Amino acid sequence: MRRTEAKRWPWRKRLKVAALSSVSLLLVLAACGCVYNHVAAKRLERELAETPRDPATGYVSGIAPLDLNPNAKEGILLLHGFVGSPRDFGELPQRLAERGLRVRAPVLPGHGTRPTDMEDLDAADLDRAVRDEYERLRRKCDTVAVVGFSMGSDLALRLIRDGGAPPPDALILASPHFGVTYRWYGILPPALWARLMRPFIPYLVKGQTFVMVNRPEAHEDIYAYDVLPTSSVVMLNGLAADLRENPPASLPQHVFLIHSEHDGAASVRQTRRMADRMGIPESNRLVLAESNHHVFHDYEREDAIEAVKRFLADALGR
Repeated sequence: MRRTEAKRWPWRKRLKVAALSSVSLLLVLAACGCVYNHVAAKRLERELAETPRDPATGYVSGIAPLDLNPNAKEGILLLHGFVGSPRDFGELPQRLAERGLRVRAPVLPGHGTRPTDMEDLDAADLDRAVRDEYERLRRKCDTVAVVGFSMGSDLALRLIRDGGAPPPDALILASPHFGVTYRWYGILPPALWARLMRPFIPYLVKGQTFVMVNRPEAHEDIYAYDVLPTSSVVMLNGLAADLRENPPASLPQHVFLIHSEHDGAASVRQTRRMADRMGIPESNRLVLAESNHHVFHDYEREDAIEAVKRFLADALGR
């Protein structure tokens, strides 16, 4: 009997140690989560209280929709990125307007106001806003091109895929988001982390560290929320997954792609894979070597802007 109990005891002991270790790990994770939530809540409180806003529109000071050359008959619709604004495009709007083009750059729902406005944001809200802007521009202009940056590229592709309006005459995808860049130290894919954290971490701290641009001076020109709802990140990842599963059956005749080969935000591997899958030829791709995600603000911003201008001149005949 004693020998049998001696054989059983190591297993009981191991189970006890494993249980205690698991409880200890859960307590540590819970404590870390509480600390993180406290920091995020303080950052959110500070952003809501201290960020200056236009009392008439609710937009953060310096953020506003753009409508340049409103009487021109060739229109360009610029769709900005996640938690961004029309400032994502740097000097591009003005440079296009100088060529006599009408340039509209809306502020998408939930953006440019307060992070809390993104809590209940879903893809349908963004799709409706994009479609309304596109159809409004279509009614006023003879030709329309769409330029999407990051998430804006996703929304442009969904606009084309889901129909309901004539497709744009030209399409430019800049740093399109088909998935988040994977880093080995994250162990799990970023999209999975977001889903796992959502029930326990309501807000994520973004800060300047996650504004992916290599040129230090550019940080002053790019606006993004300091904190953002975890639910909005899940929504963004859902947009990318949806396009990977159901890309547009066809694209406009004139399509151009701009991305960095070292994008720290949008997965370069997924960008290349989707470009091949959608049939974008290599001759219609500009790959930047010294830039990060924000191609219109980074070291090769002039290359990106000039490429857009040349492409639109050929596509729209201007």
